[in-house]
Amino acid sequence: VYPNPATSEINVTGSYSGRADILLFNSNGQRIQAPFSNQGNRTVIYTSAVPAGIYYIRIFLGKSFETRVVEIKK
Repeated sequence: VYPNPATSEINVTGSYSGRADILLFNSNGQRIQAPFSNQGNRTVIYTSAVPAGIYYIRIFLGKSFETRVVEIKK
């Protein structure tokens, strides 16, 4: 997950096979709707319309998941 802190976009890359679901949550646990695009093993979350703050990216890989913390600055 990079860059951190982010301003206009967050890149999520990995060497996973199959489908990965990626969700963005604010510090209150609310899911944030942000546009994204999938480009092979890279997903770009566009954050220009997301307010500055601390966010959690939850990456679901099959039956498991991991959570990363990212800061969005303006």
